[in-house]
Amino acid sequence: MKALLSQREYKIFHQIGLFKQRDKFQIWLKIILVNLAFFLFYFLFVSFYGVQENAWILLLILWFSVILGIGLNLWTINRAQEKPIPETILKRPKVNWNLPRFSWLILELRQNRPLLFLLTKILSLALLNGFFVSFASGVYDIRWMQFGVLATSFFQIPILMEKAEFELIKQSWFISIPFRSIEKFSYHFLSIILVSFPELLFLIWKGVYPFKGLEFLSLPFLLLGNQLILLGIQYWKFSSSYLSNWFIASFFILFLSVIFGIPWFVICGISLVFFFYQTRSPYHL
Repeated sequence: MKALLSQREYKIFHQIGLFKQRDKFQIWLKIILVNLAFFLFYFLFVSFYGVQENAWILLLILWFSVILGIGLNLWTINRAQEKPIPETILKRPKVNWNLPRFSWLILELRQNRPLLFLLTKILSLALLNGFFVSFASGVYDIRWMQFGVLATSFFQIPILMEKAEFELIKQSWFISIPFRSIEKFSYHFLSIILVSFPELLFLIWKGVYPFKGLEFLSLPFLLLGNQLILLGIQYWKFSSSYLSNWFIASFFILFLSVIFGIPWFVICGISLVFFFYQTRSPYHL
């Protein structure tokens, strides 16, 4: 809490430090009680149960700990508000790294969504490994692995949503810059390759032995093609309440295409056409 109060985003709370001590205490007490409502409810339940069991020593320890914890929070907040917000000093790096724009997404995820990125990659790799293990039994054909790639593609939706929000909101100034189609496609394609590198490397590593030729190429290209379709839906229905319905519909359409054995290069071709159509404007990212 002390660290949050030291940030500039919470500068408005420092105006509370100008209030009287009694008013300031009431304001912060309400904030703490609201944030700890669940724990306080459990505290009352344990207290009621302890009174029935006559466990007075344990109750005194519990009450003292809770009162001490709330008191320390209020004291820490009061001390933090008594001090001015420190000046921010920006240190320029010794080396001026000129990073390409397609790598900005991975830096954004690393800084603001590291747990989301790590969990997505861990679950995706675990899912792919499960499909490879079951495929090794010899019961399934290549369509089983294509379905596994499809499921893994939909595991990337949280990252694709972060990508769309990062580009359409945080990088909205780029919309006024006209880009050629090849520039836009290379940017999006390279950024998807970058964030999907663990899955692509896993598919290449595991797919060298059981698959040959076009079957070996089909899995990584299907992964990228499916993500282009999902990203195109993001741009098409961004901030729409029906976005999840379009994701569900696209899953069943792609699932049926796998079941009926539609060639992978046809699906990749459709994904390219759909993505180019959604980003056809030169003023679209």
